[in-house]
Amino acid sequence: MPYDFTTVFNKSANGYQAIKPLFSGISTTHTAVKKSMLSLPQIYLGFTGYLNPFTGEAQVNYLMPKVNLPATTCHEMAHQMGYASETEANFIGYMASIHNSDLYFQYSGYFMALRYALNEIHYKYPDDFEAIYKSINKEIIKNQEEIINHYKKYQSPFAVHSRTLYDFYLKANNQEEGIKSYRYMLYLLVKYDSTHDAVY
Repeated sequence: MPYDFTTVFNKSANGYQAIKPLFSGISTTHTAVKKSMLSLPQIYLGFTGYLNPFTGEAQVNYLMPKVNLPATTCHEMAHQMGYASETEANFIGYMASIHNSDLYFQYSGYFMALRYALNEIHYKYPDDFEAIYKSINKEIIKNQEEIINHYKKYQSPFAVHSRTLYDFYLKANNQEEGIKSYRYMLYLLVKYDSTHDAVY
């Protein structure tokens, strides 16, 4: 990823312009994205971004691996546009990433979806996981290993408690599946692909 954070933030709107014809309610008129000043405590707690409820700005953790930055930025922008559900924000952010004309954004979006898919396969079809994992391009696996190693540096016992509290928070805000709702973007993706011409 050759871009600095400001470039990624500025380029994020391009993907949203591209998906305007696909989804009603897409607007980049009032979007504002900033580096989170709380990035260090956030990464120890396992958070990559949030929507500031007071300013309406998307705050993105600048300590995350750069390969994740475009998709995460697009996810936070989706919240800004009114997609409160984590499932929907993930799906809309993914679509904005893969429809961006920039290849780094496309890769970030596809990489995010692949990671969710692999987690789901590992959970539901553990016997098939190893063969599927070995079939993936080695450079993509290298990216995955880099991310795992990156987050190992910030492992904290607080992250478990943070996830539990966040799970309760999501459920209290009408997201019945809590943290699991992030991965359900896969179901929206499959449903979308079954009713539209896939772009893959």
